[in-house]
Amino acid sequence: MKTYIIDYCVYLNDGYFESHTIKVKNAPGEAVAKVRLEGYLKKKWPNFNRLVVYKCREDILGGMGMNGLFGNIFK
Repeated sequence: MKTYIIDYCVYLNDGYFESHTIKVKNAPGEAVAKVRLEGYLKKKWPNFNRLVVYKCREDILGGMGMNGLFGNIFK
């Protein structure tokens, strides 16, 4: 199973929208990660309208990006 980082925008029925980034863990593929995210957002936002995914990439380092590997010296 893999972890995916998804940049997305959620649109609501009242015209409101928000952009976020989220990690979806334990997904066998990119499509499954996107479907899981959509299901999560439908539960979180009762007036959910649609999901627009801008970028979906595999988290290769498993959360150990530049900050994790070098102890936050780049902040």
